[in-house]
Amino acid sequence: MMSRAFGFSALAALLLCASGCASTRVVQPPAPEDEIARLQRNVTKVRFAIQSTKDQIDRSRGQAYLPDLYLRLAELHVEEARYHYFIAYEGQKRREKAVTSVQARLLKERAVGIYERILQEFPDFADRDKVLFFISHEYRELGEFDKMREFLRRITTEHPQSRYRNEALLVLGDYHFDRSELDDAERSYQSILASPESGTHAMARYKLAWVRINRLDHAGALKLFEEAITKLLDEGEEGGSRRIDLRREALIDLVFPYTEVHKKPVEQLAYFRRLADSRTTYLAALSKLGRRWFVKGEFALAGQVYRELLALGADDEDSVEWVQRLYDGVLREKRFDFVAQDVRLVCGVYAARRYDWRLGAKEKENLRVELEAYARDLATKGHQAAKDHRDETLFARVGDAYDTYLAFFADQPASAEIRMNLAEVRTAAGQSLLAGRAWERVMQDAPEAERQSATVNAVSSYAKSLEQAHKLARLEQAQARSGLRKAARVYLASWPRGADRAGVKFQLARTFYDEARYDDAAELFAALVEEYPSSPEGEAAAELALDSLRSREDFGGLVVLARRMASNERIPPKVRADLMAMASGAESRALEGVTLAAGSGGEGMVDGLMAFASSHQGSSIGERALVNAFITARNSDDLEQVVEVGERLLRDYPDTEVAPDVLASLGKMSVQAADFQRAARYFDEAAARQKDPAARTPTLRAAGTLMAYLGDGQGARRAFGAVLSGAASDAAREEVALTFAELLELSGDWAGSADVLGRTRAAGVGSARLEFRLGQALARLGRGGDAASHFERAAAISSADPEQAEAVAGARYLLAAPAYDQFASIRFGGGADAQVIQAKFAALSRVEGAMVDVIERQSAQWALAALGRLAMAYDDAATFLEKAPLPAGVDEAGGARYRAALASRAEDYRSKSQEAISTCAAKAGELKVFTAAARACLSGKPLAGEAEDRVEAPARRGAPRWPWPARSGRGSQRTPRTTRRSASSPPSTSGRATPTRRGSWWTRRRRAAPTRRRSTSAA
Repeated sequence: MMSRAFGFSALAALLLCASGCASTRVVQPPAPEDEIARLQRNVTKVRFAIQSTKDQIDRSRGQAYLPDLYLRLAELHVEEARYHYFIAYEGQKRREKAVTSVQARLLKERAVGIYERILQEFPDFADRDKVLFFISHEYRELGEFDKMREFLRRITTEHPQSRYRNEALLVLGDYHFDRSELDDAERSYQSILASPESGTHAMARYKLAWVRINRLDHAGALKLFEEAITKLLDEGEEGGSRRIDLRREALIDLVFPYTEVHKKPVEQLAYFRRLADSRTTYLAALSKLGRRWFVKGEFALAGQVYRELLALGADDEDSVEWVQRLYDGVLREKRFDFVAQDVRLVCGVYAARRYDWRLGAKEKENLRVELEAYARDLATKGHQAAKDHRDETLFARVGDAYDTYLAFFADQPASAEIRMNLAEVRTAAGQSLLAGRAWERVMQDAPEAERQSATVNAVSSYAKSLEQAHKLARLEQAQARSGLRKAARVYLASWPRGADRAGVKFQLARTFYDEARYDDAAELFAALVEEYPSSPEGEAAAELALDSLRSREDFGGLVVLARRMASNERIPPKVRADLMAMASGAESRALEGVTLAAGSGGEGMVDGLMAFASSHQGSSIGERALVNAFITARNSDDLEQVVEVGERLLRDYPDTEVAPDVLASLGKMSVQAADFQRAARYFDEAAARQKDPAARTPTLRAAGTLMAYLGDGQGARRAFGAVLSGAASDAAREEVALTFAELLELSGDWAGSADVLGRTRAAGVGSARLEFRLGQALARLGRGGDAASHFERAAAISSADPEQAEAVAGARYLLAAPAYDQFASIRFGGGADAQVIQAKFAALSRVEGAMVDVIERQSAQWALAALGRLAMAYDDAATFLEKAPLPAGVDEAGGARYRAALASRAEDYRSKSQEAISTCAAKAGELKVFTAAARACLSGKPLAGEAEDRVEAPARRGAPRWPWPARSGRGSQRTPRTTRRSASSPPSTSGRATPTRRGSWWTRRRRAAPTRRRSTSAA
């Protein structure tokens, strides 16, 4: 803080001194020294050095360093000669460099004499090559070129390894080049290049390149220039100790052969940029290159160069000239592809030079006028070219050029016209947002005659930009909407009777719609419809007004507004019809909203839908509301509410198409609530309303099933009768008849079951299942003979269908019942013991053959029953043998043997019984069958009762199970293959019945089980 305070105090004191001490003496800088006086003083110093050297020479006679003193003396004379030359040059006021100075010539001649004396008196002097080179240089300065050449050649011949050898060749080459002796000059330069690389090689290449140019070998010259520059760049040299920048000179001189070799270069700027070692060198080369192309009439190539020059050197003293050449080239080429860049470069020169301290005020003003004219002319001519070619891309570039012009010359008289042009080109280029901004700027300053159209154009341009809002950034979207609203409000306020008011109002409202400000949008669109109902804008506004409310989900307001607009008779009829359709759609959406609210309403969730239906009583939307209420209520557990909604729907809309579905749903829910009476009624009514037979059939079956369970036989018969009459195939009729029969049987109505099945059979439907089930029903009714007939028909049918095959197996099992009863009825005491035994085991063979036949039918239920029955038969046979009496006349020993033989046979049958039970139990568990037979096997017992729990034997005790009358050819028994023995001997193991077919799981098990054989011989 103290230092800052001191600084301010010093500044204040300085200002006070400047204002109050005007009479104080100001110290002036010293005047520059006179150049001639300085040179004369240097002459004095050199003369003193000359005298001192001479004195030293006098004192050093015979010394080894005497030639060095002579050499130093000669160099002092040359130095003094140089000072005298500059004194004469300054004396002529530097008018020309060719100055004659007698003193300088005499001193040089004196120096030459000293050099020659050294060569004569000191032949072994180590620096003779240096003396020869210096003397040749002085002869060159004196204009005695023959002697110069003589001494230079002596260097090349006498001292080929001298460091002055290449310098001598270089001077000789220059001498011959200046005299147009190109062959001699080339030999000298080539001699240098043939020696090891040195500091003179670059100059030799440079000079040799000029030789090539003079011989019109431009490619060779270009190569030599490139080599010279590249070598210097690689070595980091700057032309050695010479006063010229060889790299710069070579690059500049390279321009000429480059333009001759490369007629249409593609990357010329990159080429020169690579070879240039500095910005200054690069600009100098490009300046010459641009002039060269301009002279050759290659204006496009010249334009590339001048654009680069102006981009890098806008503050250069030659920048205005570059601008002029660029301008002239563009106009002559008549191509404005770079018009935006060109105008920007021109304005860049103005920006860089207008603050140049070297330019006066008038020069700056002239600069401004000149550059403004160039920029404006380029832009307007580019505009005209874009119009001529209708080139949108060029329009966009011209627009950028106009923008640049206005950024620098907005205060010029032509700026208003340029702004109008800018708006036009932005519009033509399709740059809607930029066009809107341009028209808005024109709108502010344009005269009244043009202001209205400019305002409309601004609105239109902003509107077009918003039509592709997805291509704009969010800030640009906001700017476009703001600009449109501003221009629209200006138009509506300024021209109340303007022809474009409808369109302007529409676009104004559209900005609020696009911004999702739907309340404002709906209000403005509705007002537009009221004011311009028959205009195209009015029609579109009506739709957008409703869509605004739809977006807010204000469906009630949408319906009101749609109907209000539809009542306006000035609106075209088609539009009014569309409005009414929208109102209907809005009502649907309103219903959707109420329905969604009902979905999460909890208790009383359908109240809103019921109220909505009441408010739209008698309309289709009211019907849909009740349907939605019914569906919503159906998802709850409140059956009464579902019934209430469903019955109201059916009452208010008796012809509704969903009536069958509603009734069916009520029926299902009633079943779930165990209200079967009501469910049957609903299903019956639903079936009556259903028109599709495919849908009506399951409904009728459901109704008939419930009626059957409820004891309504008449209703069940009616329902299933309708199903049967509508069945399309025998298989379908069979399936329905069997289902109905089963329902009747469950209720104990065997007569009804037999009636249904009989009628179905009489109608032409025939199958094993139908015959079997009909036989079962008749058996329950005590009609054994008729039942046997149907069982026989079922057993005779061959079918691959598993259900039909099961019926066949069941029929065969039941047909085998008389054979088993006959077997079981044979006991001792009914005749001779031998005959009884023979009859018993003959009957066993028949039972075994019948049961094996059943097993091989591959029906799980009846195979298990057959196994259980076989186990019972084997067990009965074992008991029979164990209770057999002794034959008459057998002694005690024979009786013992007889008893042992019968016990052995009984044990075999017991084993077979257990084997059958085990097989039955294993298959029951494997196949998950749990009939009466399966339960008996699982408990380890044979089947003592019936195979089916619900089937009971209709015959009396002691009589055959099915008392059918004997009929020829019916009920014939299969004769088992047995080996008969004597009547007094029980049948052996080998005499048991065997199945006639092989391969069933029962026969495979039997073959796998070991069989014990014992002697069966009896006394």
